[in-house]
Amino acid sequence: MGAKNKILRAGFILIACVVMSLSGHNLLAMDVDLWQMQQFPGSRIIWEEKAVEVNGTLARAKHIRCPAERKQALDFYANTLKASGWSEEKSEIYFDTAIRAFTKAGRFLYIVVLSQGYQQPLSDVYLVASQERLVFCVALQQTLLKKELSPDISGKDINEAPRFPGSKRRVNVFVGNAAALVMYEANARPADIEDFFRSNFKAQGWSEDEFISAERMKKIHPEMDFDAVRVMSFRNGRNTIEIFANIIEGPGVAKRSIITITKNMADELRPVEAGRER
Repeated sequence: MGAKNKILRAGFILIACVVMSLSGHNLLAMDVDLWQMQQFPGSRIIWEEKAVEVNGTLARAKHIRCPAERKQALDFYANTLKASGWSEEKSEIYFDTAIRAFTKAGRFLYIVVLSQGYQQPLSDVYLVASQERLVFCVALQQTLLKKELSPDISGKDINEAPRFPGSKRRVNVFVGNAAALVMYEANARPADIEDFFRSNFKAQGWSEDEFISAERMKKIHPEMDFDAVRVMSFRNGRNTIEIFANIIEGPGVAKRSIITITKNMADELRPVEAGRER
């Protein structure tokens, strides 16, 4: 899978995994059937009761690794919820990520399944409970690609990442204490965005990972339009910042760029080494 799809896929996982408005410790008491629900045979809990925050609101999630294909894992947990009285609301697929939403007695539960197996069946399952229906997509529809750039959505930025001049925040997701994703909209070309971040991060002492730089991607994927896409990765100590900038267009709106910045997201969401699972 190309770097573009990897970063987009990671973004969809974070965005889909965080649902709105929860008080952390009250969640476990309220949703005992979620946290104690039957698990897929042979699965492992990677982490549970993980605090997540999106656009300034809080939730908690559970991460399970299953020895199953995506559809098999998704159907298992969906059927388990239905047997417990949950009703399905909708389902969506982004790349190889599947999302299903359920409701019960005024509560909402989301199942997100990401395919991980290449040589054998393996899927990562994320379970998120909420007292409110997911409104992330509505928020994007209200702010993205308007004739004039809409104001920032509520929330915060990644401290280590400078704000591109004139950009407006569209999404911000923070997982635990270390991982984050923030998305911006800007009136700029990806090449200008790349120059800005490269000069700023290098001035702050970050080293660039040339493995996924635009220059290397041009050699590996000559079919890609690199006037429309830029990919960067920077490391400083234990922190990794990845930046993906791509052109978007809308009816009656001049070309703009979406800037997606992630911090330590792969380590937080999909720890694969046995010693790092938690």
